[in-house]
Amino acid sequence: MSFRGGHRRGGTSPFGGGNAPFGSNSGGNTNDLVEVQIRNWKGGTKDDVINFIRRKSSINLQKVWIADPVLHASVKRHEGPLMAKLSGIKFAGAHLDVQVQDTGASSDTPNTIEALTNFLKSRYNPQIQMLDLTNMKGDPSLNAIGVFATASTSAKMFPALMTVASRQQGLQVESVNLAQNNLQEVTGITTLAQTFPGLKNLSLADNNIARVSGLDSWRHKFRQLRELILTGNPITATPTYKEDVMRLFPRLVMLDGVVVRDESQLDKLALPVKVKHTFFENPDVQGMSTGFLSSYFDLFDRDRSQLLQLYDDASVFSLSVNSSAPRVIAPGSQGPQAWSAYIPLSRNMQKVTTANARMNRLSVGGAQISRAFQRIPPTKHNLVSNPQQFCIDVWRTQGVRVPNDTGVVISIHGEYSEQTDRATAPRSFDRTFIVIPGPQGSMIVASDMLTVRPWSGSDGWKESNNTPGPSAPASTTNTPPPGAPGAPGAAAANNAMGHVPPELQGLNPDQLMMVQNLMAATRLNPRYARMCCEQANFNPAQAQALFDQSRANLPPDAFTM
Repeated sequence: MSFRGGHRRGGTSPFGGGNAPFGSNSGGNTNDLVEVQIRNWKGGTKDDVINFIRRKSSINLQKVWIADPVLHASVKRHEGPLMAKLSGIKFAGAHLDVQVQDTGASSDTPNTIEALTNFLKSRYNPQIQMLDLTNMKGDPSLNAIGVFATASTSAKMFPALMTVASRQQGLQVESVNLAQNNLQEVTGITTLAQTFPGLKNLSLADNNIARVSGLDSWRHKFRQLRELILTGNPITATPTYKEDVMRLFPRLVMLDGVVVRDESQLDKLALPVKVKHTFFENPDVQGMSTGFLSSYFDLFDRDRSQLLQLYDDASVFSLSVNSSAPRVIAPGSQGPQAWSAYIPLSRNMQKVTTANARMNRLSVGGAQISRAFQRIPPTKHNLVSNPQQFCIDVWRTQGVRVPNDTGVVISIHGEYSEQTDRATAPRSFDRTFIVIPGPQGSMIVASDMLTVRPWSGSDGWKESNNTPGPSAPASTTNTPPPGAPGAPGAAAANNAMGHVPPELQGLNPDQLMMVQNLMAATRLNPRYARMCCEQANFNPAQAQALFDQSRANLPPDAFTM
């Protein structure tokens, strides 16, 4: 169906005054929340206020929305007194005015649920599968139950309405009309995307949306949205209005009744080059990086302390949480993922805005990196058993620490699971290592940058054409598992990082990598590391056990300084 003219429904009174347009984010038991109003915060952004409150009180503001000059939010009832104590605290050059309002109102009593159900039935047109939510504040049935009586009850209204809608059998919705609701942004109605993800037509006409950022909460949502109406909003006067909205909704065909895309071409779009599962600049870096990664993640999952030999006093490590990245609902998912274990470490510069906080979350040197590793939950990476879950790109670089020095950039994308007592969904990650030559043929991780994000699967690096063809160059071949036939020779594998020490000449690539890993874990020099591996028949576990047994009897010159 088309919305043309469809939003001109009766009723002219928009949401106004100090009341919330709707709620903010859904989730949780709204009965146990109290409303907080914060003034004198305009020296910073909304996110700055949220982060500031979290740092000062460990309170997470919920259902945050703005009705200038007041920032409204909800907190748990027992957190109300602590929030009240923050009134007067200095923030961005001003003193915050914090008011806590406990109305005790409920939005899920039997009478309220019945009224919301009847409201939905009265606004639903099954013939065209349209839900008309125009000017809800002017609806007598909603006003009769007092859902707009206070800002607190108003904030709960839309999430409650969507909860009721999700329980209605036979409610098939392709179009929603949200005209004339005095919306300044869609933060308060994000639950619409969760309830009707397959929505095709949406009207937000005659609201107060002024910036495209007001629609950001729906980024990567409404994948099938075909038509959008924003007429009567200040945003339409923005010079880049059309382009910005089209970027938010990649399958949008009509905007304000005007065709903006050729619908017949949507499914014919192609990338300029074919997708490849991996990229290696040459066989040398391929041999070095595949062995490094398989050994590294094995130790990261089993015993991270053994990895610290790869980091020197100038090595840096950082972790960033990107909780807003596109996600896929993982099999067995129990709902939204918690990031509380990662947030204290996160150096996401869109969230961490002060110089001191950014520096404090950068781990420099083995001691700081060790402490950071200890705070990351236990993990399991199936790099060897399920290599298709990972995408690897490797190339050489120069000038890592000093001009003209050489190194290798190893970028890996994939997934892991947390090894905790409770079942958790997998997480996706991106990790970039910059590796440089170390003393006597060892390797040093100069830079280690880790991003963790919601699970998104591995479809992003599925090969565009899996049809067998001529042999591909080494730079685009799939990663061979350790020990696979055809892996590059020892000399080639180590040219990427420098010359092979004379003591290690003649080893095959897997033997060479095992010796180097033992050197990194034990500080043995090349000669003694090779002797240990040879006596253990190049079995990593036996080599480590043999070293542990013999450590006390080894001479000082068996170790590197």
